[in-house]
Amino acid sequence: MAILVAIIAIIIIFKIIPDQKYRKLQAAVLHDLGFPDWNIVSYYDEYVSVKSRQALEKYDNIKYFKDDSQHLVRAESICTWKSTVATTLKNFLENNEYKTNSQYKRLVKQINTVLDNASAFRVCVRYISSAGNNLGTKDIVINQYIVNKFKNDPSLLMSKAEYNKFLKEQQKEALSDKQHKYYERVNSIIEYANENRETLIIKGSQERLDNLIAQLFDRTVNSIKKIKTIDSEEWDVIDEFVNRINGEIIQVVNDNKRILEYYESPDFLKIKDTCEVLMSTQREFNEY
Repeated sequence: MAILVAIIAIIIIFKIIPDQKYRKLQAAVLHDLGFPDWNIVSYYDEYVSVKSRQALEKYDNIKYFKDDSQHLVRAESICTWKSTVATTLKNFLENNEYKTNSQYKRLVKQINTVLDNASAFRVCVRYISSAGNNLGTKDIVINQYIVNKFKNDPSLLMSKAEYNKFLKEQQKEALSDKQHKYYERVNSIIEYANENRETLIIKGSQERLDNLIAQLFDRTVNSIKKIKTIDSEEWDVIDEFVNRINGEIIQVVNDNKRILEYYESPDFLKIKDTCEVLMSTQREFNEY
């Protein structure tokens, strides 16, 4: 009897000591990772109940996202969080100071369980009878790729009527953006002309510039507003007209700039000095 008690005591000791060592290792690692415990991420992130076997079989990620517009937002948020946790754990496994610890393999097993939990957003779908009995379950696994697919193409979650409305809104928005870009382009040309107007010295240049600006304003602002589709041929007509007016405005400004540059050039200064000498000589001659 004494021998049996001794054997049991030895077995207990051999069990307690490793457990104590593991708890010490676990506490140190959790502290380094900044985790409160290993339940930082759960395997299931959502539970959904259905009322028939057929509903259970047909339930998928599309059904889940269609049930509530916030489900996609929630799935994306949790996928991002789980990815952060997974990255932290993988970096720890690659480089840490605990690999020689006798309980390290046990720790790695625990970390792999957490990594498995963090690999995806999961929905547990349960078929609950009217009597409250659980008659079946199904896992819906949603990873970042699936989240991105639905986020980048909202039409996948729309009915035909919703999709048609979505297309119209997109076309309307695209048309508005294109109109806005043309307005900005016209304004930019007008600003360029106004900035250079006072520097024009060739006779008639300012009048020519004002006339071009008036044409640009009259022929574009109202026309842009009247276009109803983004692929209308009228855009090409406006584009050609705007390019022509812009080119003529630049030509007027450049012609005047060349004259001003010449006036400031050494060649002109030399001519100016020569003229002043001749004028001075003529005055002296007249006085004589």
